[in-house]
Amino acid sequence: MKLTPWLKTNKIELTSRLMIGTEQYSSAEMIRDITMASGAELLIATINPKDRSAGVTIADVSQAFDEKGYKYVPVSTTSFVNSAQEAIDTAMKLRELFDIEFVKLDVRNDVKKRWSNNFDVITAAEVLIKEGFDVMPMITPDPYAAMKLEDMGCCALRLSAGELGTGRGIYNFQLMENVRSVVNIPCIGETGILNITEVTQLFSIGMNAVLVNSAIAQASNPIAMATAMRLAVESSLYYKMAISA
Repeated sequence: MKLTPWLKTNKIELTSRLMIGTEQYSSAEMIRDITMASGAELLIATINPKDRSAGVTIADVSQAFDEKGYKYVPVSTTSFVNSAQEAIDTAMKLRELFDIEFVKLDVRNDVKKRWSNNFDVITAAEVLIKEGFDVMPMITPDPYAAMKLEDMGCCALRLSAGELGTGRGIYNFQLMENVRSVVNIPCIGETGILNITEVTQLFSIGMNAVLVNSAIAQASNPIAMATAMRLAVESSLYYKMAISA
């Protein structure tokens, strides 16, 4: 399927509507192969602010992609942070190390790390945007937080569709639709996605893209699941074309 860009900034352009997490893989080659099977474009770089560890190093992953000639867009993520300041520090450090100015902003500091703290996200986003970053934050779906982040200049919003790491699936449909109805920037559905049916449901409520992590990483055949997710995304897009024609 020929895809047209759905997200453009002065620095980056994305066409694939499927993003994947990379933190759960143990080798650069597996990250590469899962990414290629999914058709995803983002190469996610992160560090743990407590010990500055990075899991599979971004340099190894970059080399693995370069060996196959696969084009990717580097993005930093603040997945491990517990505060707005840690998020800012992590993004700054990853820019210093890898010259990445596109940040996947997360701040989850509840006890079980399941919910986005919208207040801390807004605080960190304001600083990072002023520092010249393209910011793509995750929020617990709330129209007021969404409008605030759009007004500040965020390039897209990631909306939490369910509780991270619970295996309960997605259930924030109405909340996500409320956000979608009040913002004009792209919206991505993520967290809690279990299967291809939920992927198609997220597109049916107006999401521009989805981000899938555990459903792929924890599948008995991650390559097959990544392929299935890619085809589910393509099917959703074809369906929207069919009913809007």
